[in-house]
Amino acid sequence: MPTPPRELIAAFRHRARKSLGQNFLTDAGVLQAIAEAARLGPETTVLEVGPGPGVLTQELLARAGAVVAVEKDPRSVAFLGGAYLDLVAGAANLRVIEGDALTVDLDAALAGASDLVAVGNLPFNVGTAIMNRLLAQPDRWRRWVFMFQREVARRLTAEPDSKAYGSLSLAVQSRARVQPVVDVPPEAFVPAPQIHAGVVLFDLEGPPSVPLALQPSFDRVVRSAFATRRKTLRNNLKRIFGDETDAVLDTAGVDGRKRPEQLPLAAFAALAQVVEDRNTD
Repeated sequence: MPTPPRELIAAFRHRARKSLGQNFLTDAGVLQAIAEAARLGPETTVLEVGPGPGVLTQELLARAGAVVAVEKDPRSVAFLGGAYLDLVAGAANLRVIEGDALTVDLDAALAGASDLVAVGNLPFNVGTAIMNRLLAQPDRWRRWVFMFQREVARRLTAEPDSKAYGSLSLAVQSRARVQPVVDVPPEAFVPAPQIHAGVVLFDLEGPPSVPLALQPSFDRVVRSAFATRRKTLRNNLKRIFGDETDAVLDTAGVDGRKRPEQLPLAAFAALAQVVEDRNTD
């Protein structure tokens, strides 16, 4: 039987630190939903970002072959390497690295590992930055399951014609298939934050929606398109195409009279392809 989350937190004997963006998840149902969404197996190595007192780690250890946890808080590092070993079954398959997920040497941490999955209740203040770091090497991962502030989670999974849809949505969806897993209310944490959270699944298996070679042009087009949301696509793209804007739109088959949030990913990919073709002529 797993150790109840609140018992693990009590055994930890330390309070969450606001300076580290810590809020300890106590809802067993949410913990299980995160672990199940990760689709782990005995061959899987999990990179867990910010395990804290190990409540989610316990669920991962029950499903994966090994867990490599990156933890910035030395109190958690000491706990996970000490008392935790007697409280959680399978904890011998846990390796804890003290460090910052934004700077730790992941190549060294994950050397020799395959079937890689990343999971984490990410600190709200640096969650997007951690995601972007891992996204720089999308082909090394099978999937991620990450928790963000709910507004960020909605932007990541947003579809066209919604207020949440924008450059972040497209940057991520061009590289991974994303879907929401579960919304998490404040009362699921100790201490309870003042905001809701949301868990997002990123599927990185198979080719990305936008080929790797095309992504720099894609990102450039998207950044320009969303520079001012109230303007039409045509007016925003004039920033980079000037007098050639109409020709680029016509060649891509995209209606420049629309606002950028009305257009699907495929329209931005078509524009990026025109940019790429013009650069190679």
